Amino acid sequence: MDDEHARPDVVLLDTLGELAGAYAAATVAFVGGSLVPAGGHNPIEPALWAKPVVFGPSMENFRGVARALLDAKAAFQVKSSQALGILLAALLSDPVACQRAGEAARQLVERERGAAARSAARLAALLEEGVTP
Repeated sequence: MDDEHARPDVVLLDTLGELAGAYAAATVAFVGGSLVPAGGHNPIEPALWAKPVVFGPSMENFRGVARALLDAKAAFQVKSSQALGILLAALLSDPVACQRAGEAARQLVERERGAAARSAARLAALLEEGVTP
C-alpha cells in the first residue's frame, strides 16, 4: 500500500486477542474454523460490530447462534472455499445488502444480551423453589 491510511482489501489475523476489535474495520466477516470440521469460531464478535457474518458448514461449537443469525438474515453459510469467494464478491459489490445483514446481526445480538444472566436467575429461582432441573 502506498498510502499509510489506505485500507487493505483483505486482512488475515493469526494471533490471539486481536480479532474481536479488528472486526470494526471489516466490511464483511468470514468466521474461520468453519470450512473444515473444526467447529467454527465465534460469530457473535463480528455481529456486535454490525458486520454481515459468513461461515462454512462446520459451526458445531456455535450451532444455536449460527442458526439464529441465518434465520435473522444476518449471516450467510457457504459449503466450500469456492462458494465463499463467490459470496464475498457478491456482498462486497452490494453495500446495501452488507449494511442490512450487518444491522440484523447487531440487532439480534442486542436482543439476546443478558441471556446467561437470565438463565442463571431462572435456575436460581427454580432451586429456591425446590425444583430440580
